[in-house]
Amino acid sequence: MIPAGCFTPWTAYVQYNANTKVTHGQRNYQAALYSEAVVPGTSGAHWQDIGACGGGGGNPNPQPSAVMFDDFSYSSRNDPQLTNDRWVLRTGGGGPGLDGVSWSPNNISFQDRDGQRVLKLDVTSSGQAANTVQAQITTADRKFREGTYGARVKFSDAPMYGPDGDHVVQAFFSITPLRYDYDPEYGELDFEYLPNGGWAAPQAFYVTSWETYRPEPWDALKDYDMMTRSYAGWHDLVVTLDATSAVYYIDGVEVGRHHAPNLPKSDQTIDFNHWLINDGVLPTSQARGYEQLVDWVYFAEGETLSPSQVQSQVNTLRSTGVAFRDNVPD
Repeated sequence: MIPAGCFTPWTAYVQYNANTKVTHGQRNYQAALYSEAVVPGTSGAHWQDIGACGGGGGNPNPQPSAVMFDDFSYSSRNDPQLTNDRWVLRTGGGGPGLDGVSWSPNNISFQDRDGQRVLKLDVTSSGQAANTVQAQITTADRKFREGTYGARVKFSDAPMYGPDGDHVVQAFFSITPLRYDYDPEYGELDFEYLPNGGWAAPQAFYVTSWETYRPEPWDALKDYDMMTRSYAGWHDLVVTLDATSAVYYIDGVEVGRHHAPNLPKSDQTIDFNHWLINDGVLPTSQARGYEQLVDWVYFAEGETLSPSQVQSQVNTLRSTGVAFRDNVPD
């Protein structure tokens, strides 16, 4: 139990964003900038001393009552805990992407990368739908709506092998599936990175809130914001949703604020996927593969948390040995 007036204990293996608060040596500190393996009290450039621990006032980082958290510490895609009412690994065909493309669990794996156990989603292709394989992982339950969603994702600008240039989409999102044109129950909150561009845009990162849409002919009711620069590397993604707005953050910086009616109106799943836009495939049969990594995912039901609060909650769960938690009601 964290004493009153103290924060989550600092730990050496955790990556801390600016403004995160921790306790070390009975002192409270606030990160002045991104920090990893820098001991509080040894570098004023990284950590600001904000007073003694234990001064009262209650736990400044209480856990919300209903949380879903996954550290993605599974042994492999065949780990029974992964698919035991937690996640579904997509199979078969269907959009988004090329007509005739396939989705396979074989393009999902778990590896030790950058000091953590991570989820890895691959896209592989040789230029045709028949040899293009995409990856998607979805929560087994559709029960997430208003609250705070977060994930730490590593995006890639270049392929693991083969020629570069396909219009790749690397995504973290929540969704209620579309049943028919302009389905009023449909909704979606999207983080989508396009390292090689697409949708008539250059290299871009989209954050999008959807009310509904019609696939053919295309018509969408949505709000979006677009950033046009590289986002290669690790990034912390947070979106908060309430009855009036969805607010998007990348690495603690607000990048989009969208309002009703272009907001989800029913329960959603939480998803990650990696795919190719149907009109953006390189005209070459040379094999290539792209990767997307995910360190953790987090959801707090009915809570509007700042990015630093999300990081503090994740740090608390990890430091107390929690690899998975889901007490969000069905």
